Amino acid sequence: MRQHSIRFEVLLAMLKYLEDMPPQSKTQVVCASRTTPAKAREIFADAMAAEYIEPSEIEPRCYTISGAGKEFLRIANRLYFTLGWVLKGDEKR
Repeated sequence: MRQHSIRFEVLLAMLKYLEDMPPQSKTQVVCASRTTPAKAREIFADAMAAEYIEPSEIEPRCYTISGAGKEFLRIANRLYFTLGWVLKGDEKR
């Protein structure tokens, strides 16, 4: 469960990063995730498989947050604010 929570935290960080910035390359997303490059690539692949991020139609080798990713981020943020969770494992404030 804790491993999933860490992966969830990094996925949220990636989605927020993509939401706040213009389309970014995979390398920049990996750097933004604040985790090991190997772990970040694995999480990036999971996010692609879940269709939370998608290749940019404008810039080759760049990625944007998808509609599903935006919905995921909106729901996750609402849950965190409503329940007072923090993005570190299963800790509570």
